[in-house]
Amino acid sequence: MRKVFHNHENKILTLLFLAALCVTVAFGFDYYYDLNDDVLMKDIVAGVYTGIPEGRNIQMLYPISALISFFYRIVPGAPWYGLFLCVCQFGSLGLIINRSLSFCRSLRGKAGLLLIAGALIAGTMLEHLVFVQYTISCTMLATAAAFLFITSDDSLSYHDFLLKNIPVFILAFVSYLIRSEMFLLVLPLIGAAGLCKWSNEGLIFTRRNVTKYFSVFGCVLAGMIVGQAAHMMAYGSAEWQRFAEFFDNRTKLYDYEEIPAYDEHKVFYESIGLSESEVALLDNYNFGLDEEIDEKIMGEIAGYAAANRKQALSFTADFINNTKVYISRMTYVGDNSDFPWNGLIIIGYAGLLGLGINMRKTGRMTGKLLLLFAVRTALWLYILMGDRYPPRIVHSLYFIELGILLAMFLTERRVFGESMEVKTSLRIQAFMEQSFPLLIGLLLLVASGINISALVNTVGRISDEREETNRIWQTMQQYCRDNYENYYFIDVYSTVAYSEKIFADVNNSPVNYDYMGGWANKSPLYEKKLAVFLNEEISMQDALVSQDHVYMIAEPEEGLAWLEAYYRDHGQDIEIMQIDSIADQLEVYQIR
Repeated sequence: MRKVFHNHENKILTLLFLAALCVTVAFGFDYYYDLNDDVLMKDIVAGVYTGIPEGRNIQMLYPISALISFFYRIVPGAPWYGLFLCVCQFGSLGLIINRSLSFCRSLRGKAGLLLIAGALIAGTMLEHLVFVQYTISCTMLATAAAFLFITSDDSLSYHDFLLKNIPVFILAFVSYLIRSEMFLLVLPLIGAAGLCKWSNEGLIFTRRNVTKYFSVFGCVLAGMIVGQAAHMMAYGSAEWQRFAEFFDNRTKLYDYEEIPAYDEHKVFYESIGLSESEVALLDNYNFGLDEEIDEKIMGEIAGYAAANRKQALSFTADFINNTKVYISRMTYVGDNSDFPWNGLIIIGYAGLLGLGINMRKTGRMTGKLLLLFAVRTALWLYILMGDRYPPRIVHSLYFIELGILLAMFLTERRVFGESMEVKTSLRIQAFMEQSFPLLIGLLLLVASGINISALVNTVGRISDEREETNRIWQTMQQYCRDNYENYYFIDVYSTVAYSEKIFADVNNSPVNYDYMGGWANKSPLYEKKLAVFLNEEISMQDALVSQDHVYMIAEPEEGLAWLEAYYRDHGQDIEIMQIDSIADQLEVYQIR
């Protein structure tokens, strides 16, 4: 037994660490989908949305979406989608920790590293391990790929180097398939880290080194091309192409712009044929009610909104303002700040610079850090000027940068350690071998540890709030299933805040309801769902007033004056009758 532990010590310690982490999250908080976006993606691949598992879940690239749906076809009742995201996240952490342990020479050192790792995860990523989101999963895989590549053995032959980095290619490939936009955002940071690793070679531009590193970059690029090509083929029909254009324009409008107010921009709306009641559908996200709001109309509104924003603030003024925001986010510590993330990043840069100074490699190390910092600055300014940086994007950027810095610290310390034995005094050797890494470790431990209590309280509070919100959602789901002969259209903002637990109360049977808007609306899947449940090709607008078994669900306080105005503008006076209520929070309406 002792021999087995010794031979597989790092793997055993990693598995024990991950097991403890999984159990702590499960019993302390449970696992949730972070957003209703993830729930809808799950519903599509699980067969909840259209009645059969679909290979196209719109948000992910086709190969990975089709693979997940395949498992639902085999075992329909399992939580495959959530399990896949959790495996990606915990697996990424496991790969990083296992490789990090290989740099420790003693069991005591490994115990210290696991302590620091636990504090870092608990103080920064706890929320994302509890509330699982595919954007975070993508970035954690990309971080694991970067970490494994940076810490790989440079001395291997070309053939062995490529073989050892096969896990890197797989991680990068899956990361790109999960969310290509996020992978492309962090790719420059990974590339800069790769250049820093390349610079550790004694002779950088030898044929061997150029071939070795370009082959790695080429394999990653080839995987991206193959994945993108498969995705484009799967979405190549005219219907999917039209929806792709609609989806992109909708994203631009809702995620990056503001919908222009009708009164102030009446001339523009009249020029594209939209009335005030139709613009109201855009405001409340129920645009699926109107067949006229297509990819062209959505594109014109998004373009017009972008032009107005650019006129309101010049590029120079916008750049200066966001540069100030960037500096503030990097340095400010206090309420509503990016601490401990920004503090950990500063410690990472300071640790690498201190390593370079002590090893008399200040110039080379400074050059590497300047390259990395320049790239991260460009990425930050890009998202800040785009005016869209939710926590899942911000924390993703911090996480991968921190992972790269830690990987560089371990690698650089090993590289310098091999040379300092003959170039430095015994006192410096002892300092770099023990005291300096211990100092950096303690700083990371303190910076992340300070935030653990606050983050635990925050995650607990959010969990309690979600339990109440989800209770209403689950009651609505059960109501619809109990009345399966009917079909329900749901006002988007009445239920937008819900999520679901990943492993509890799993029910993958088809549901007889859909939103009146949202990112899947007007897609071929949406049309397929209507055809399945309504047994004919019919629009939402006509179904609500002509089908006896079609109803609408909304919160009472939302008010339905906008609905009456819309039908009146389209030549119909309607009567809205409340026929039922759900959990004293939602009302069921019949429209005639």
